[in-house]
Amino acid sequence: MMKTVSKRVVTLAVCVVTVLCGIFACAGATNDYEIPQIDDMTLSMPEGMSAITRDSKSTDKYFSVFGIDYETTMKSFENGNIYLQGMDSMSSVILTVTMTKNESSENVSNYAQLSSSELVNIRNNFLNSGEYKSCTPDQQEKVVWLVFDATAQGGSGNVKTFVANTVYDGMNINITMQRTEGNVTSVDYDTFSKIVSSVKFSDLQF
Repeated sequence: MMKTVSKRVVTLAVCVVTVLCGIFACAGATNDYEIPQIDDMTLSMPEGMSAITRDSKSTDKYFSVFGIDYETTMKSFENGNIYLQGMDSMSSVILTVTMTKNESSENVSNYAQLSSSELVNIRNNFLNSGEYKSCTPDQQEKVVWLVFDATAQGGSGNVKTFVANTVYDGMNINITMQRTEGNVTSVDYDTFSKIVSSVKFSDLQF
């Protein structure tokens, strides 16, 4: 009887350790990044992807791993309204967060405060440009994203990209994913959707 109890205790302990290992593995599966300039916006990058922001230091291993010059990168961030850039370990997928603020975005204030017809008008304005294709509205944590299949100029002509756009607190924010060569894929879209869904702002002003 004592042997049976001991076996059960050992089995239970092994199960607990296994569950805890699973929890810690899951907890470490993403890398979180904060962008203070965009209302302390945070997002989570999946395992295998890393990023830099305007607050990254020149000693960040991102620069040495990908062979990118710090000064040149920071200058391109400023010139291109970029606040975060991320890549996978193979340098084949690039994720970019940009933000602009002007009279138009300040007048809109927040997509989440607009009526459905107003959002449709904004969506149609994007689609009428020709650069943006199909659109899927997505609401996450009181933030409405317009998620587009879009095109961008690549080395071999126009390539397919994914773009998520929102206006939050008067700021026009875009999250873009593209490949260094060729079109983005359905697998990329799953990753992209998870990153967009992870976005949070420190102070939701509604």
